[in-house]
Amino acid sequence: MDLLDGHVMYQCHTDSFIHCFCSTSKYFIIAESLIEQPTKVVLFYIRKDDPTNCTIIANDIGISINRDTAPHVRIVKGMLIAGTGTIHLVVNTSDGILVYPFGSTRGNIKNNESCKWTLPNVQDTIESMDIDEDADDHTDLVLVTKLGHVYCVRYESVNNRISTLQRYKNLDNVATDCINSVKCSQGEIALASFDNFVYAWIDRKLESQHISHIPMDTSVDHTVTSVDFVKIKKYSSSFLRFYAVNVTNIGCILYKRSLRGQWEMAQVLARDEASAEEVTPLVQCTIHHGTGSNDLTIMSGSESGKLYIWKYRYASDEITFESQLSAASSGVIHNIVMSDASTINYLMNDDTCIATLCI
Repeated sequence: MDLLDGHVMYQCHTDSFIHCFCSTSKYFIIAESLIEQPTKVVLFYIRKDDPTNCTIIANDIGISINRDTAPHVRIVKGMLIAGTGTIHLVVNTSDGILVYPFGSTRGNIKNNESCKWTLPNVQDTIESMDIDEDADDHTDLVLVTKLGHVYCVRYESVNNRISTLQRYKNLDNVATDCINSVKCSQGEIALASFDNFVYAWIDRKLESQHISHIPMDTSVDHTVTSVDFVKIKKYSSSFLRFYAVNVTNIGCILYKRSLRGQWEMAQVLARDEASAEEVTPLVQCTIHHGTGSNDLTIMSGSESGKLYIWKYRYASDEITFESQLSAASSGVIHNIVMSDASTINYLMNDDTCIATLCI
């Protein structure tokens, strides 16, 4: 396995931590708090070519969760840049979502008045979100929760408002535990749940895959924590689908769904984590397919300060490249974002640093 080196693009103060970040071609948008005040979240952006230049979007985004929350608790669980003609930032605040309109996709970010949608159950929290549909005048999002619910909401950019849709109501409560991850692509959805199922919504039908068939070490727990997928067009109306599923104390499980709808385990991409048992749900797997390529790029964080990268050639069912980055210090690597075909950004060093790796 080859070794790669990344470099730190941004580092917060020692008394603070980064909840999460997202990336555009020019900017990092960051949600940050003091360690002792995790519910007071500052939202700001920095230029990639000048990380010292910081512009505040909101000094306190107004989290309604109990202000007595323990130190260094991740409240903001994700952010997305959405929109086609105009862009907006979507922030997962655990109790709901905030949308900040930014105006034109050209030029600098311009902050306008935000709007919020709140979960109907105050005992529930949003664990993950993704964009289901992006149009000129609206963005539809799928939200999944700790209590196993699936919501679809629409942000209307013209009216700057959010409404609840009835789409995907038949996915609500399909999982018997927390749904911790959702990915959407071309009208399809993949869900990962602590019940160790991956659920896939394909052609308006629900399919599921359990990890029980994978050889496991029974002395440690194995839990599905994330899912990502790609669709690869094979014929005019047929697709291959590949799902990258993160399982604690194993690594990334790569599933292939054939043209006939059969699921099979293509690869077990193991992490070298023998020194300690994996316990965090933050570690994720991501999968990317380059245009015109026969290779898939799969990436995984870890709890030991390592970032793992594999390239899988699906035509011949073989791993053609694997590498790992050993970060400057130990700790969880997560919030992996691929900003273009060759640039990876990720969160490291106890949620204090955003780093970049070119592959």
